[in-house]
Amino acid sequence: MQVDCVLTYHLCEPYVYAAVNSALWQTHADLVLHIVDDTGGEGWNKELNQKFQDPRIRFYKNEKNIGFYMSVNSIFSNFKGELFFVFDSDDISPKWRIADALEIYQKESFDVYTGGTRIITQSDEITDYYGIPTPPVLNKDGLIISGKFYNPTCAVKREYFNELNGYSDCLVGGDKDFVIKSHYYGAKFYYDSKRVMTYRRTHPKQVTKTDTTGMHTHFRWEMSQKTAERTKKYYLGCVKRRIRKCGMLRLTKQQQPIPI
Repeated sequence: MQVDCVLTYHLCEPYVYAAVNSALWQTHADLVLHIVDDTGGEGWNKELNQKFQDPRIRFYKNEKNIGFYMSVNSIFSNFKGELFFVFDSDDISPKWRIADALEIYQKESFDVYTGGTRIITQSDEITDYYGIPTPPVLNKDGLIISGKFYNPTCAVKREYFNELNGYSDCLVGGDKDFVIKSHYYGAKFYYDSKRVMTYRRTHPKQVTKTDTTGMHTHFRWEMSQKTAERTKKYYLGCVKRRIRKCGMLRLTKQQQPIPI
């Protein structure tokens, strides 16, 4: 089964090589890797192409930084596989990641999958800290009060993502919005607590730690407020046509691969 893998990079160039390599070393080799330069300037596409020269890679470049979620929406029309996998540009995925997820998918088809994580340091040291995914618990306002969903270990059914009209317009923190949106849409989730599906890297330029987009910044607060407003307005009623309205596939400029 062919699958698509998507990796966007911005501020994480020192770690991109390892992330790309971990996508290409998968034991399940029937994949297409879509790499998006989301720097808004001259990125590393040429360097990556020269280093790997792998025919499975497709390169794209945004004119400006638009974030992971809008980048995925803009290239989604190029996905052909039944599933697509998220690869964070500063993380490393073990070689069994895709094969294990596909094994589960064959036994128990899902719309959205998330697996476990293990933290690594900026210098590649593996720690004993694990992240275990658990189903979310939502309060009466439709907001997540407990549970864990790890977007860097995510796999999504292409048909489902298309039906949902893609990610909403959250530049940061859109995985929380995606989980809430999918919950009320009736998606079939699979929370895999038995497998480590990515080694998550901790470093000063992580999106959750920067001065601009960190967890405690005003920007994050605005994104949380926007998610709350959208949940109350569109999601709580579980009306599919209204939930689809928040999708951005039809409003996003579609990108084609660029020659390198």
